[in-house]
Amino acid sequence: MNDSDQIFATDQDARPQGFLLGEPLAIDEVARLLGCSVWTIRQCYLRQGLPYLQASRRGKLVFFREQVIAWIQKRQRAKGGMPR
Repeated sequence: MNDSDQIFATDQDARPQGFLLGEPLAIDEVARLLGCSVWTIRQCYLRQGLPYLQASRRGKLVFFREQVIAWIQKRQRAKGGMPR
């Protein structure tokens, strides 16, 4: 490993946690990303394990882009699909 590789690895390790999760998304943005309705997100995908954060009991749902994509890829692999 040369010096530039080592610096790059260190820079990745120093990233804030929010960067690893990706940008925060509202439920309508997740619906657009997945190509479905907000209703489908709430009634189907949340029950199937789509990761989200709810700040309070009645709070708005917040999703993180990289977590949503990782969830999709995990489901594709489980069903024998190939993630792109």
